[in-house]
This record gives sequence, C-alpha cells and structure tokens, in this order.
Amino acid sequence: MNWRNKYILAIGLYWSFLITILGQTPFSAEVTYAGESEPGTVVLNVTSYGRGKAALQKAEKMAFETILFRGVPGSSQTQPLVQNETQARQEHARYFEDLLTNEHYRSFLMQAEPIARASHKAGQKRMSVKIKINIVALRQHMEQQGVIQKFGF
Repeated sequence: MNWRNKYILAIGLYWSFLITILGQTPFSAEVTYAGESEPGTVVLNVTSYGRGKAALQKAEKMAFETILFRGVPGSSQTQPLVQNETQARQEHARYFEDLLTNEHYRSFLMQAEPIARASHKAGQKRMSVKIKINIVALRQHMEQQGVIQKFGF
C-alpha cells in the first residue's frame, strides 16, 4: 500500500471512530426550571447521564453552569450571573476552577436529591436530580471575589 492509500484509510478510520462514539453518547445533562421554594433560591430538575455518584456530580455541576453562564428561563434568574463566559473564565480561571472543578459550589447547594433513575440507550444510565441552589449567597460570593459587579454584571 502506498502512502496515499494509508492516509485515506487512516482518515476513514478516524471518522468512523468519531461517528461511532458521538452517535452513542447522549447529552451530558438536561436542565429545566422547577420553581423557587423560598425567596433567594432556585430549584432545577437536572437529568444527567452516567452511573451513581458521577451522574449526581455531573447534574450538580451542570445546574451551576446553567445559572452562571446561561440563565434559567421562567425563573427569577433568567439572565446568567456571568455576562461573558469566555472572558470570565480567562480572567477568573482560578475562581471557576475552585468553584466547579474542586466542587466549592457545594457550599451554595441546599439540596441535591435523586428523583428518578432509568436506563437509556447504549447502556447509559439516566438520573434525574432535584437541585436547590442558594442564588443570593452565590451572587454575594461572586461579588466579593470580584467575578461579577454588584447587581449582576
């Protein structure tokens, strides 16, 4: 086989592998608004894919990323806390690493309760979690750390 055929074969294998992997991997999580049980909180239902504790942690993290960078339609938190995700992640990389990767977000987590578990296609497990977040404390902490300005941006 000459180099051209090897190159075409390698590219074909790469794309086959990529399509196979992406075709079997469902969304990492789905977030929906579930209400505000008391002033200063927001309750989300998050469906995460994975197994056990890893799925629960993924759901918790996705809830916080949604509040921080996307906002939650229908809630009092329709706008994200962080206006520009890319800029904020660059300027405050250490803060977001501590908050999201080192799980400091748990100090703002009031409830994380699995409400349903089910199997999903391709052997993946699906877990739905009710998550309640103290949005006032999170906002104050971000203001104190200089990540956001008072009143949001």
